[in-house]
Amino acid sequence: MTWALPAIAVVLLGFVAISGRVAGTPITAPIVFTVSGFLLGGEAVGVVDVHATAEIVKLLAEVTLALVLFSDASTWPNSVPRSPCLRDFSVSVCR
Repeated sequence: MTWALPAIAVVLLGFVAISGRVAGTPITAPIVFTVSGFLLGGEAVGVVDVHATAEIVKLLAEVTLALVLFSDASTWPNSVPRSPCLRDFSVSVCR
């Protein structure tokens, strides 16, 4: 577990370094991080060995969920087509 944080930092910084070059390709951040997690995890190299019952896994899941929900909520009005019936969410029936 001593090399877990540096390994994750290297993967994160590595993706940041190449993210501009792979912007138009099918290679996305979730793909890179999933493959990196598989390769660095206990199944392949074994650099990152975190048990599912560890407290850090719970904390990481909660922080990830909060970030995903916040990012989805911050783009919500732009992703939903606006209707003339919805003005300030006060009119629920359009006549």
